Amino acid sequence: MQRSRQIIVAAVAAVLAPSMAFGQTVISSFTEDFEDGSAASRWTFTSRESNGSVPASLTGDGSANFNAEIATTPAPVLFSPYTVGTVPAGLSGGTRAATVSANDNDSLARLAKSAITPNSFIVSGDFRARVDIFASFSDPTAPNVGSSEFIMVGLNTDTTDPNVAPTRVNGPTLAALNADPLNAQSGYSFHLANEGGYAGDVRLYAAEANDDGPNFVKRNAGWTGTYSEYVFNGTNQYTGGRTTPGEMNFNTYYNSVFPASQGFLDEGTPGGKWYQSELVQRGNIATFLANGKVIGTIFTQAPRAGRVSLGVYDAATSVPPVAGRPQSYIMFDNVLIDQLSGAPLNTLSSGDTYAVFTSGATETVGGAFAMTGLSFDTASTTLAGTGAITLGGEGYAAVYANAGNHVVSKPIVVNSGISVYVDQDDSLDLTSVSYGAGSRDFHKLGRGTLRIGQIRTRSLTIAAGPLKLIAGTSKVEHLIFGYSPTALNGDATLLDVGRSILAVDYPAGPLATGVTTLSPLASIADRLNTGFAGGAWNGPGIISSDIVAAGEGFTIRLAEASALGYADGSTWAGTTIDASTVLFGFTSVADFDLDQTVGFSDLLRLARNYNVTDLDPFTSYYFGDTNSDGAVNFTDLLALARAYGTTISASGEIGLDAAMNANFPADWALAVSMVPEPATLGVVAGLSVLGLRRRR
Repeated sequence: MQRSRQIIVAAVAAVLAPSMAFGQTVISSFTEDFEDGSAASRWTFTSRESNGSVPASLTGDGSANFNAEIATTPAPVLFSPYTVGTVPAGLSGGTRAATVSANDNDSLARLAKSAITPNSFIVSGDFRARVDIFASFSDPTAPNVGSSEFIMVGLNTDTTDPNVAPTRVNGPTLAALNADPLNAQSGYSFHLANEGGYAGDVRLYAAEANDDGPNFVKRNAGWTGTYSEYVFNGTNQYTGGRTTPGEMNFNTYYNSVFPASQGFLDEGTPGGKWYQSELVQRGNIATFLANGKVIGTIFTQAPRAGRVSLGVYDAATSVPPVAGRPQSYIMFDNVLIDQLSGAPLNTLSSGDTYAVFTSGATETVGGAFAMTGLSFDTASTTLAGTGAITLGGEGYAAVYANAGNHVVSKPIVVNSGISVYVDQDDSLDLTSVSYGAGSRDFHKLGRGTLRIGQIRTRSLTIAAGPLKLIAGTSKVEHLIFGYSPTALNGDATLLDVGRSILAVDYPAGPLATGVTTLSPLASIADRLNTGFAGGAWNGPGIISSDIVAAGEGFTIRLAEASALGYADGSTWAGTTIDASTVLFGFTSVADFDLDQTVGFSDLLRLARNYNVTDLDPFTSYYFGDTNSDGAVNFTDLLALARAYGTTISASGEIGLDAAMNANFPADWALAVSMVPEPATLGVVAGLSVLGLRRRR
């Protein structure tokens, strides 16, 4: 299959347990503590620079010291006033480490990258790499100034072919992102800014555009994407948070990764204190962590092989050194790289935290399992059985589906942030999914089709479509789309609501200067308008592929909860909502309170507004207008009579309460009696003659 060429940065915020139980055998290991004074013989140092054009042929002026004394190496220890001290003791108590720098000659306007790699230890397939990191920086005079130097951890971060165009994997298009020749490579590398305040503080560079991901907490400043912590305006573009929008140290998730209370010099950024970083590759899924928390994940075309790289990348001309301040550098210590055994094929095994299915058969596995990831590759597979798979046993979860149409009917419990990748022309059905207390963010990546029941997480990010919600009630705080309907880059539907309804219970209150509304109502309306496609409901954006099959009388409705009469703390479709919650989804045209039931409350609403005209057709259904012609009249009453007693179950079944439907004339008379205006009384007799029946 040709993998998607659409690349996305999306939101995740998953907390890892302090130690990771991999459930895999360590086949071989490489360790380095830099204590014996001869580490330089075991490592290769490379340094390159570029003036911004391809090929990147300039020799770099970076440096590496494999025998640095930790206790005597200068480092910033305080902001405001800027105070220089020395690097604090490492996490293991060792006395030496390796320092790596790039762009030492700051007067030259060049991009720069320096890296160290073990000479002989090559990993393939599953591996993990742990390293202690300390980041120093020389330029800021106050917090948030914006260092352009990045910690770099990856695999095969250099290529021997200087003409290979680089791919920066954190935006929906490639044209504007191939301007960084230093990051052409045959593997992938995660980048994390030392001090924050720079555009795109967390980045991923990969071998080619067909590698998909990552699900970063932080978006690039030039990408119309998402923060998991923040809401966006109607165009889905974050417009501010501080004077410089989109920076790492303004994100509350990063504040929990690098808290100032633990000694990091700038809240939410990694500078000034030792921390442990980890890179884990399992099959086609690679995850980067810092301080035990997920920074990003990438889904690669195939498992990568090669040498782990550690280094520093300078994305811009550095500020010249300031007298009395230390040079910018990254210090690495206590490197551990483990080659791991692969996951067992076509089964779930106790103690293993991920599984790979390639059988093209129905695999039935009983029992409960705690997993990090599932991978379906090379053939259509069905995974069945009793007992739940809890995804997120290590604090994050990933599901990969490729080369077939896969079905998981075995129950799944999502208990962390989760990313689901479905490759182009493929599909994945998750038929029984529930959500635990740890579920925070759900990310749909890849251009294949994901079909799932309800989603109840803090955020739902749809990077590329389609995602179909089959039925039930979903509730999220943030609904985030990677692309706008007018710039889908080949993707058609982003969200197919099926027979489901959704509550977007976004946080209320001002977010930032210049942000006048936090409601996603307008953004959702835009995507519904493009999805409507003249009534065919097959356009780009938000649709329901069930509307046509359900027959006449069904549609998608959208409203703010307050417009339908709901107050803070109201119960809607079994879900507690606020008055400002945005509600939308599949329902009958006569369901005026959007609860997927046509009952007396809808009848009373129509009675109160009968004969009202000149309504806004975009909101007129609030008042009983079934056909959005701006008037509430006999046509609407007839449509409601036919639909009276209709219900849509949590499983998506459309039913009709025959007894309730038959009682419509009496209920209408009761509704009319509750309305001060008597003008509607004559309608009852006319309806009684019709012999009302629901049209199928």
